[in-house]
Amino acid sequence: MRTIAAVIYVCVDIFLFTSMPIAFGQSSSNPTNIFSDHAGKELESSASATSFNPLVAPQEGRTLWKVHMPDGQLKSHSIRVYVTPDIPHNQRPRLRLLRSHAVTKHAVDETSDEEPALIATSQEWIEVVEGQRVRRSGTLLIFDIDHIEFEYNAMLRVTPVVSWGEKPNEQIIVGEREVNVGNVVATVAWTTLVVGSAILMVIMLTRQMGRNPLLLLTGVDGHLSLAQTQIACWTVALGSVVLGYGFIKLGKV
Repeated sequence: MRTIAAVIYVCVDIFLFTSMPIAFGQSSSNPTNIFSDHAGKELESSASATSFNPLVAPQEGRTLWKVHMPDGQLKSHSIRVYVTPDIPHNQRPRLRLLRSHAVTKHAVDETSDEEPALIATSQEWIEVVEGQRVRRSGTLLIFDIDHIEFEYNAMLRVTPVVSWGEKPNEQIIVGEREVNVGNVVATVAWTTLVVGSAILMVIMLTRQMGRNPLLLLTGVDGHLSLAQTQIACWTVALGSVVLGYGFIKLGKV
């Protein structure tokens, strides 16, 4: 009896499955159409709703141009600036670096336009946008800004502005964010000053206690300790590197 009931149950299931498209007005030869057609209607309705949404106004024929200047470049090296459109050489592309002035005054050379030393079209590069790597193509502009005065600053925070062409057809692109441009000479000077001041302070405090500063490098037996000497040297070396990196990347002196 159980076997007969199981066979009847299977037959009923097969009949219901094959007759389900007919109940919905579909052909029984393709029972999966009910799902594909239903999904297609939903996609069509959603697409039509998006195309007629008054808040989404498509702008046909408009291309958004981008300018990308890598962060942390040094003024003693060639400055690389990427622009998404291909700029012909006869359009005379130019670069202007706008600075922030919370306390300092405007520099004389701040409003001047820099001419590129090299223009390379049809170039590709990769940017990181919101944690995603984006590949873009366009023009690579290389500038020499070694003549720009940084005064005593180890770093300047600037906004790149690229323009080309002549008025009234001049095209201008402004960078989305500020970037840091470092000065190696000022960075080394400030790092040496800070680290040297710290070492001098340790020596003065040791002498004030009436002890020889060299005893900080000796062991309990009074002889020079290789381990303590290495620790002291590595502390000074790593501290100098991290401090110099911080001057260029994180702050403005």
